[in-house]
Amino acid sequence: MAGISKVKIKRASGKVDTKYRITYRDTSGQHTSKLYDTKEAAKKDLYKYDKVNSYSLNITIGQMCNAYMDSVKERHSYTTIKDTEAYMDKHISKLFGVKYEKFSSIELERFINNIAKEHTPNVANQALKKIKAVASYSYKNGLIRENKFKVVSNIPVENKPHYSLEENEIIEVLNNCKDLYPKYYALIYTGIATGTRIGELSALTIDDVHFEEGNNYIHIDKQYSKDILLPHTKTKDIRDVAIFDDLSDVLRMHIENLPTGSKLLFPNNAGNYQNLSNLRNRVWYPLLVHSGITKRVRIHDLRSSYINLTLSSKLSIKFVQAQVGHKKSQTTLDIYARNNGDMKKIAMEVLNEKFSQRNKE
Repeated sequence: MAGISKVKIKRASGKVDTKYRITYRDTSGQHTSKLYDTKEAAKKDLYKYDKVNSYSLNITIGQMCNAYMDSVKERHSYTTIKDTEAYMDKHISKLFGVKYEKFSSIELERFINNIAKEHTPNVANQALKKIKAVASYSYKNGLIRENKFKVVSNIPVENKPHYSLEENEIIEVLNNCKDLYPKYYALIYTGIATGTRIGELSALTIDDVHFEEGNNYIHIDKQYSKDILLPHTKTKDIRDVAIFDDLSDVLRMHIENLPTGSKLLFPNNAGNYQNLSNLRNRVWYPLLVHSGITKRVRIHDLRSSYINLTLSSKLSIKFVQAQVGHKKSQTTLDIYARNNGDMKKIAMEVLNEKFSQRNKE
């Protein structure tokens, strides 16, 4: 049973304040709650301590995480499981031995701030998201008395804009890639010329490329993500991406020059799957510098570059949607098809033509 007791607190000035606290016992001994300003406020929380489970008072964050992971493995996808396990192992595991009751929201905030300093704000916020989910699950299932972590705020993140490549920039990048990074030319060219996700490109095998008269295509049904080959794409779609003649010729030559016995279409130097971090830092960013491109363009932005190029060329939105693997054409338009310079140029040409014809009438 729990009861309310009065506490007298003497200030430095000599004034005495009256506070209240809840005293309760369980199998591990006697405990007290936080201090309340009024007896009525303490009464409102009394029910929380009437049937306190000793396990909830001694449970560690590690035990909470284990219980949460059991739930994740039953309810979530393989990708989500691996992603959550990675954050547990790399970051949250440092708290596994800490008792939840002894760990405050302020201490969690400091812990998350340290992750942001050692890594990035985005990594810190993802770690916070995971541990908040752990606390929410534990509270919902009666493992803890209250969810202290829900008050901790995300680390502010500067939203840096990113851009797609315009037509003249695409040509410059491809020419420089062919001269400076010939081993990666087929990979970069395929990304630009098909809008295929980098994880899907990394997972491709030679058998996925089909050369048929009048119908050359790449079969997309898997992806390589976070060091794992997944038997499906991000959107679980299976599609055949059409490739035009020049890209087909480049891929034919690329396949002929692959090491004997190689099954991957775009292996790294060791014959394994591409390491995206290495590709980004050792090839892609230097390639942008050599091409005189100073705006922020990620490898993933090759998708939007492809979409903008194809839509600017007046190709059907349905064709583009099917090529890039979006379930809805609105996604293609809303997320990727930005009003870039190529689109503006073509729009002005069309409008000029229309209105010039009108003036001649």
